[in-house]
Amino acid sequence: MGGRLTHLFARWFPKTEPELRVGMLGLDNAGKTTILYQLKLERNVEPVPTVGFNVENVRCGKMLLNIWDVSGDRPRTRTLWQHYNHNTRAIIFVIDATDMRRLPRAMDELRWLWCRPELTEAVYLLYANKQDLPGALGAEQLVTILQLQTLTQQWAIQECCAINGIGLSDGLQQLQQMLTHNRGKRLSATLSNKLF
Repeated sequence: MGGRLTHLFARWFPKTEPELRVGMLGLDNAGKTTILYQLKLERNVEPVPTVGFNVENVRCGKMLLNIWDVSGDRPRTRTLWQHYNHNTRAIIFVIDATDMRRLPRAMDELRWLWCRPELTEAVYLLYANKQDLPGALGAEQLVTILQLQTLTQQWAIQECCAINGIGLSDGLQQLQQMLTHNRGKRLSATLSNKLF
């Protein structure tokens, strides 16, 4: 009888997982919004430049991620983001792997995030986007260029293509693993297998 009541109670009043706040950042035109809606809807949507924020809940295993896609217009959003990043458990940083000219700027943005005191416990997933285009840098190259080995927080990098979704679920699995193990444990940095 007790087992049956427990089953019925769990069915009618399911245990809700807490939403984990995740910031999705990167330079403009890196593919943040395309990735967000590919994760949410599992299909490509034609994005428009984000003004401010897009906020969506995305299921990641048993976790519910509350993802804040922040405009790549840094001067304006940097000040806003400081007010919203409290209780942020993870940062998804999207890099346009074909835009070598702006990699130093992307590195500056990453360093700014790494130094934020309210983000010291956050884990970082970097998506090396646009792998479908010629000349895209791979994960190993970006680790070196962005000096990721100097990062003290947990991180993983995943090659992906936002348009067709390749690599996105692999990245989410890595993010889930880091968030699961972040309760007092530190994982060594993870470098994804080459996809392309």
